[in-house]
Amino acid sequence: MKKNTIIGIAILLLLIECWNYELKYRIDKKAENVVWPLAVGNNWVYHGYQSPEYYIEVIKTEKLKGDEVYIVDISSKSEHYYQHFKNKEGGLFSYGVLGRQFFLEYGMFASPVLVFKYPGIAGESYELGKGERMTIKSTNEKVTVPAGSFRCYKYYYERPNGYSVVWQAPNIGIVKEFGSVSLEGTDHYYRLLLKSYNLNN
Repeated sequence: MKKNTIIGIAILLLLIECWNYELKYRIDKKAENVVWPLAVGNNWVYHGYQSPEYYIEVIKTEKLKGDEVYIVDISSKSEHYYQHFKNKEGGLFSYGVLGRQFFLEYGMFASPVLVFKYPGIAGESYELGKGERMTIKSTNEKVTVPAGSFRCYKYYYERPNGYSVVWQAPNIGIVKEFGSVSLEGTDHYYRLLLKSYNLNN
C-alpha cells in the first residue's frame, strides 16, 4: 500500500511539473510545425547590441523558381535588407538576400539553401556553401528574453568571416542571436534579444 502511494505521488508531481513547464515556456501547439512561422504581417522586434531596436517583418510573397516565397524585411538604425524564405520539408530555406548585410553584398541564390534544418537532431551538421556550415547544438534549450521564456533549437553558424549562435523557438521564430563578423581585421560583435512578436496564424 505504501509503495503504491509513493508511486502515485511521484506520478502526480511529474504531471504537475509537465503542466508548469508547458505554461512557463511558450509553445503554440495549434500553429504549423515549422522552425520560423512565415505569414504576411508576422513581425518581431529585438533589442540589439549595436542598435536600440531591430525589426523583422514578413511583408509579401513572390513567385521564385516555381515556389511561393516570403519576402522578409530586416532593418535597424544601421542597416536594411531583404531575405527570401520558404518553409519546406526539412526546414527553412533561403532563396537569397537583397541589400547589404553586415557590410557584405549578397544576391539571389542559384537554388534554395537550407538554413535552419527542422526537425533535427543535436549534433547534426551540414554545409550551406561558400565555406559556411551550420550545426544543431541542441533541440531543447531553455531561453529567457524580454519577450518571455521559450524552448529552443540552438544553431551554430560558421562562415569564413565570423560566426553566429541562433536560438529558434519552433512556431515562433528567432528569440536570441549573437555573433561576430570580421571586417578588415576588426571583429564586430552583435546580439539580438526578442522584445515582442506578432503572428498571424
